[in-house]
Amino acid sequence: MSFACKPEKNPEPEASCEEGARLVTQKLGDIPIAIEYDNEGRISKVFRSDGQGLIENYQYTSDTTAVITRNFRDGGVGNTFNIVLNNKGYIKRYVTVGAGDNSYTITYLYDADGYLSEYSIKFTKPAQTLRSVYTYKDGNRTGSKSYTDGKLTYTEDYAYTEDLNKADVIFNGNQPGILGHLSKNLLSSIKRTYPDGKKESYSFVYKLNKTGYAESVSQVYVDQANKKTEQTNIYTYVCP
Repeated sequence: MSFACKPEKNPEPEASCEEGARLVTQKLGDIPIAIEYDNEGRISKVFRSDGQGLIENYQYTSDTTAVITRNFRDGGVGNTFNIVLNNKGYIKRYVTVGAGDNSYTITYLYDADGYLSEYSIKFTKPAQTLRSVYTYKDGNRTGSKSYTDGKLTYTEDYAYTEDLNKADVIFNGNQPGILGHLSKNLLSSIKRTYPDGKKESYSFVYKLNKTGYAESVSQVYVDQANKKTEQTNIYTYVCP
């Protein structure tokens, strides 16, 4: 893996970044994702580098507002979203534009330390609200409770390695760095429990480069029937 710092010509492999590394590609199983940034370090474009899928473009209309358009390869618009950011650059609200009955609004709440404390998504039709509430201890997310229209759907418990979490690589929604302050350590497992006692789990094993950034993650998902699904994700970075 190449870990490039400025100047970008003839980069020095795995050099350290004073301000932290910027995630620029993530291959999630067989799906390769590229992430581009503007001159201010904000996400500007997200797309599949194999030429499949939509291209997600970010246009910042102020320091705290932006418009996301998902464009087809020929330039046609698939979806449009208005987003509101807080003063740390974290998403506060995510609203579909012109989607009619298919519209939805996502709201994100953060605690005083910048950790995501609550996530909710409200659909127009059928009318439904999904909500998750998160708890933290010693800088790490330790648990969550998820609800559908106020009824408990499942709970989650989180465990961690002793390694520091230097980049947002797990479930980042292709939007690293804008979904709240990261947990202090690398996530090792998520155990999900449903009200009827059924369980699911995720486990993660990391390969770190010399500067402590995850260059790959081996992910194992175990469903309620104890069936395992394995996937390897690969990541690359540059210095800001």
